[in-house]
Amino acid sequence: MSRDRSERRARISLRTRLSLVALAVSAVAVALLGAVVLTALHRNLVASSKEVLREQTAAVLATVDVDAAGRLSVAEPGDRSTLDAATWVFDGSQVLERANAREDVQRRVRELVGRGDGFARGPDDLLLHAQAVRLADRQVGTIVAARSPAADDRSEHLVQLTVLGLGALVLLGAFFATRVTVGRALRPVSELTTQAAEWSALDVTRRFGTGARPVELAELAATLDGVLDRLSAVLRREQQLTAELSHELRTPLARVVGEMELAQSRERTPEELGAAHAAVLRAAHRMTDILATLLAGAQTGPTPGRCDVVLVLTELAAQHPQGAVVVDPGPSPTAGVEQRVLARVVSPLVDNALRYARTPVRLSVTAGPTVLVTDDGPGVPADLVETVFEPGFRGDRSDGHPGGGLGLPLARRLAREAGGDVILRSGSPSGAVAVVTLPSG
Repeated sequence: MSRDRSERRARISLRTRLSLVALAVSAVAVALLGAVVLTALHRNLVASSKEVLREQTAAVLATVDVDAAGRLSVAEPGDRSTLDAATWVFDGSQVLERANAREDVQRRVRELVGRGDGFARGPDDLLLHAQAVRLADRQVGTIVAARSPAADDRSEHLVQLTVLGLGALVLLGAFFATRVTVGRALRPVSELTTQAAEWSALDVTRRFGTGARPVELAELAATLDGVLDRLSAVLRREQQLTAELSHELRTPLARVVGEMELAQSRERTPEELGAAHAAVLRAAHRMTDILATLLAGAQTGPTPGRCDVVLVLTELAAQHPQGAVVVDPGPSPTAGVEQRVLARVVSPLVDNALRYARTPVRLSVTAGPTVLVTDDGPGVPADLVETVFEPGFRGDRSDGHPGGGLGLPLARRLAREAGGDVILRSGSPSGAVAVVTLPSG
């Protein structure tokens, strides 16, 4: 049941919710204002009624004479309506003038005789005013005037209806005004989110930038730009991973295809078949290592490890034709990287050196540990020693090599992720020298 209510609330738009909140707040405000107005009106009507009764009793008092003995007499006024109104005149406790009223009203009026000046309520909320008639400091008579609340009730009822009508109009106006205002305020938000969704699907390079916007919309635009930046980075990473996998798997796959085509082209001796099978198995293991290394790096980054540097270089040299790659004798330090990571760092450097070398490519190890990949090719111009590490860069696109310019960038990226680096030395008279620095194991 609670889940159903939550789902129903979730289906209500933000504009409707804000409009309902504004309606509720307006209703409370209108109710409070109406209560204040009606209370003030009631007090004013009561005060007005009391003032009318004072004037009425004062007018009657002007017609009353008091002799020296304290006896009252009522002179006939020019305007008889003053006495014909709801007015009583008492000489002591004896009534001289009496209004026509019910018996319960008469009893209530008699209760006010002799009690001095003041107001009281009678039956049916009748308002009574007693005015003392005095001789010196002694009360000798009482004048009582009455006023029915009917007229005041009609006025209050009319005002109540007016307040309710105006309150309803105010509430309707507040609801629709809030709905329109919120809709206009949220329209840019909808436009921003729609644009961001379109860019994320078609062109993640687009950005909202820092144009002139309200603070809240500027924050939203900055947030959406951040999301697009992260999405763009993820897409670039996926494209890079795809390109690197394609680049690294091309050579072992070509070896497998070549061995299979050769096996099908003619009859081969058992020794040749055994060598072909071994080559295919090595290529398969190499592809497995490539996939594991690149996928692990893409998902979690390089994992700590240790390996014998010379042993890795020797195994790497064995994957190439005999004599094409030579490992110089020397110390065999331990590097703080996994064996397969080191192989993936050095392998593109060796492949690149083999394309230009006239004599065997030399691999040597120095303290640090540091691996030097040396060839006697034309070398790398000084102004390109950093450019060659940019993805997609190729020095000579007419050399017939099918590569995509990703080997050197991959080598540097893996080395740096492992805590090392790859650089090229320029100006070497013997050709190019790639220097791989590794963390110590």
